[in-house]
Amino acid sequence: MWFYFNRFFLKLTLYLIFVLFFVAAANSQPALDSIKQELKLKPHPFATLNSRNSFVDNSIVNVFGVIAGIKYGNKLRFGIGYNQLYNPPKKLNQNVEYINELGNHILLERD
Repeated sequence: MWFYFNRFFLKLTLYLIFVLFFVAAANSQPALDSIKQELKLKPHPFATLNSRNSFVDNSIVNVFGVIAGIKYGNKLRFGIGYNQLYNPPKKLNQNVEYINELGNHILLERD
């Protein structure tokens, strides 16, 4: 009986999450319209340098990188980035480098 009761609540929870995703998708329609409007604008190239701090194996590490790509207006950006890990922990006997993709859509802007 207990197993059946837990299974019922699991199914109910999954169903509610499923419905929640559909409601969120229905409310995101204005975002798709703004993306279409931004894509009509002329694309411009951009490049940025970035840095951040993180933890690897309980050690503080620095990550430095560069991102380059194209932007449409002030709300939509696509690009590719290259990052490198500095000050890696002693257990890591190699350089860590990685490439990532970028896709940003800004929904709200501050005035």
